Amino acid sequence: MKPYLKRFHTYEPQKGPVESEIFDHCRVDEVLIGDNGLIATSFEGWAPSDTDFYQAVRKISKDNNFNERFFGGSASPAAIDLVTKTRSYAGNTYYNPKVATRPNLRIVTEAVVQKIMLEKETR
Repeated sequence: MKPYLKRFHTYEPQKGPVESEIFDHCRVDEVLIGDNGLIATSFEGWAPSDTDFYQAVRKISKDNNFNERFFGGSASPAAIDLVTKTRSYAGNTYYNPKVATRPNLRIVTEAVVQKIMLEKETR
């Protein structure tokens, strides 16, 4: 499953001062490091409360002699394109005006799928 998880996205590593403030003790799971997918993922755009949380975890860890790598919270990357600063998701990545003109594509909303046929059935 891991090859498919890595293939759907491209992970952009954190840049700038936030990296040294928060992420110097964090580990990014190997599955999050996709490099050639169409969905953009990153930890860019942290809110001030995120910084405060990780700084508090660091202080509590230090004050109580805990290993901060094993104590604290976890975070999921955001699906934000760092170039356009827009949400990156299947809707705008795989479905676009060019794809919409394909004659073999029909979009059906609010439908329940019962069967997916990858090849035409012959009778």
